[in-house]
Amino acid sequence: MKMGAKTMCIPSPSIDQFVDVVKHTAIANKRWVPPARKGSLYLRHLLMESGQLLGLGPALEYVFLIHVSPVGNYFKFYRS
Repeated sequence: MKMGAKTMCIPSPSIDQFVDVVKHTAIANKRWVPPARKGSLYLRHLLMESGQLLGLGPALEYVFLIHVSPVGNYFKFYRS
């Protein structure tokens, strides 16, 4: 995310801010975590411009969010 933000001239959150937001998001959504071996809680970050201006150059406003969704298993689990 930091590399993409730099390329797009978007200020990105620090590593500490990012980890803190992910932790708080996971804790706030713990009731949606599927039972063990039944799925997982999918977390996806998003950093985007949110201002009203459209044009060349850096935007004035940005949104950083974490999308959360419970998901099922895509692959069979094997016991070792």
